[in-house]
Amino acid sequence: MTFGQLIHIRFFCAAASKAEASAATNNLIDVLKGFGTVGSGTPKQYWKIPEYYECSLEVRGSMVSESMLVAVTQKLGTGWERVGDNCYVWSHSENTSFVDNNIRWAELEFLDG
Repeated sequence: MTFGQLIHIRFFCAAASKAEASAATNNLIDVLKGFGTVGSGTPKQYWKIPEYYECSLEVRGSMVSESMLVAVTQKLGTGWERVGDNCYVWSHSENTSFVDNNIRWAELEFLDG
């Protein structure tokens, strides 16, 4: 099954500064660059929880498939939950792990790009 050409990843990072959030974003870029072209937005302090920064990434490939999804989620961490046909959510807990320990929540969505 194919989903489109774009994976959008939105995540919240526990960080003391925008520079720390940018470092976490760069860590994820390094992990994901084998899947296609990776772009990022500027981290923004999350208004509800000032200790968190909201960050986003886009991974563009020729086609995003179910097998690519499995590989991306496995690279990023354990404990992803499917919440729709094209959306997966990850939450920090004792039973989950993420490639960067500062990430507290993430959403991975497949879009036509």
